[in-house]
Amino acid sequence: MADSSLHQRNCLRFRGLGRVARTAAMGFGILVMLLGLVTPGFADDRRDVPSKPFKPVIGAKFEEALNQPLGLTWTDESLRTGLRKLSETRQISILLDRRVDPETKISIDLQRTPLRDILRQLCEQAGLGLSVVGHTIYIGPTTTTRRLRTVIELQTDQLLGGVNSPFKPPLALLQRRSLQWDDFDRPAHLTSRIAELFGFKIENPERVPHDLWPSGSIPNASPTEMLLLVAAQFDLSIEWHPKGTSVRFVPLPDSASIERSYEVKSKTPEVVSAWQVQFPSIRASVKGSKVLVSATVEEHEALAASLRAPRTTPTNTQPATTGTKAVTFTFEIKSAPLLAIMQAVESKSNFVFAYDADELKAAGIDLTRRLDIKMTKASPADLFHAIFDDSQIAFAFDGNTVRLTARRKP
Repeated sequence: MADSSLHQRNCLRFRGLGRVARTAAMGFGILVMLLGLVTPGFADDRRDVPSKPFKPVIGAKFEEALNQPLGLTWTDESLRTGLRKLSETRQISILLDRRVDPETKISIDLQRTPLRDILRQLCEQAGLGLSVVGHTIYIGPTTTTRRLRTVIELQTDQLLGGVNSPFKPPLALLQRRSLQWDDFDRPAHLTSRIAELFGFKIENPERVPHDLWPSGSIPNASPTEMLLLVAAQFDLSIEWHPKGTSVRFVPLPDSASIERSYEVKSKTPEVVSAWQVQFPSIRASVKGSKVLVSATVEEHEALAASLRAPRTTPTNTQPATTGTKAVTFTFEIKSAPLLAIMQAVESKSNFVFAYDADELKAAGIDLTRRLDIKMTKASPADLFHAIFDDSQIAFAFDGNTVRLTARRKP
């Protein structure tokens, strides 16, 4: 009941303007008069917003924007207006959950603080959570932010298929695309646009209720990331058809976890005990020198960092990489699709892959081809040679962007 009341306040302005639009048949004079009554209230929300076109940054520039220090002083600033200013000043996508009261007042005074830490302090003050999904900052209820990335990874794995799956997802679903929308757009319309972008069908579109949203963007995202950034705001998740031709909305699970194994070289019981104290919700069992852990994506990232795994730390805490020499990777992968390995590299480091999927397909390159890789302290170049050479893909570094092309035949 409280959530419903909050949402009504959140969308009142949009619905008011919708009613204005429907009075057009009553005459132009009445329409102008009504617009004059409602427009000033909306204009106030856009005060002091930079005039330059909004084009969200991705890759290394996204990390740089989050890690660049900023001085910020707010006194009773509304949450939506403040986040919009930060978003457009730093050209980063910030998505505020529909269930959050946009008029929540924030007061803060920080000097030379990374934007990443500013956002976390804003969330703490407002009693909200934050999740970095690809190149989008999602801010919403903590019950959702704690599950979101883990559910995304589980559904991404489902789309790519298990080891024994005879199906391969359509090539269009392996790409990353961007989505932007204007004020008063409907989330049901957004999910339809996502389906059109990636070429699949939604089996039960009616599960997304009618709503009116403020403008926003989701840049350089996978279809699973896009859909869940919208659906999770209605406590919905997704399930992919085995062939990747369609998707259906299902309830968002109350909890989500992923199982991974870690090799602990000494004092394994003591390490496991320390982990369980630090992360009470994880489940861990010792098998020889390895520890099998069931946890969220964020908890796995923290565990890997505590072991000082020779890979970059999570993208939501790691400063932007300035080059390729200092980064090393340890990978042990069995029968994983090439695209899944690429996505793992992107999620665990500051590297972003740029490629034309149609060009690779025309060259006979299969991004769903399964690989076995085991490397220790590998440089980015060594890792990418191991990933791409047998697939006839050439790679070239452009800062933190790794550009992929079909290898020329001799």
